[in-house]
Amino acid sequence: MFKKLIRFVVLLAVLAAGGLLWFQQSIYYALMELRDGVAAADVERVERHADFERLAQTTLDYAQAVTEDGAKAAGGDLGAGLAKAMGDLLRAGIGKDVEKGMVDELRATIAEGKAFEMIGEFQPKEGVDGLGKIVDGPKGEKMVEIHGTCQGTDVTVVALFERAPKGPADLFGTWKAVGATRKSLDTLATKCRRGASTR
Repeated sequence: MFKKLIRFVVLLAVLAAGGLLWFQQSIYYALMELRDGVAAADVERVERHADFERLAQTTLDYAQAVTEDGAKAAGGDLGAGLAKAMGDLLRAGIGKDVEKGMVDELRATIAEGKAFEMIGEFQPKEGVDGLGKIVDGPKGEKMVEIHGTCQGTDVTVVALFERAPKGPADLFGTWKAVGATRKSLDTLATKCRRGASTR
């Protein structure tokens, strides 16, 4: 009887360890670590689950979306097309230097405990209310809905997370935030402008 009990306890321990290992490689663990890392102003902890260079590119994508949306509102499709062409030229010329500066700024704001309180004009909702659906993307990425507001208007940004394998034969790893879908950034830009115009 005693030996059976020992085997049962060992089996429970193995199952618990396996469950912990699975959780530490899940998207939920990455989201929790990002939240706690930002709250603790821990840059290294955040960077384990966020690709700062790719996030800087996403910030530029959003800036371009805002410019194109404003140009379209003022001059229709022609205005939006011209704004896109100018934005593409500007990014081709100075994009890398701007991205490096943005990465440095991101690290500094996390270290100061100010990051993600407000991302541009987008204010994520707190706790469970801020997290929406998590679905698999077409290239194996995870698409995570982040609910929030902009200029008093409800809006959802779809964040993208990619698998970052590590360990023997890439069996272990985590998920890293790499940006947001351009479609959700375009929607954010439009809703922010409309919200601002009604205030």
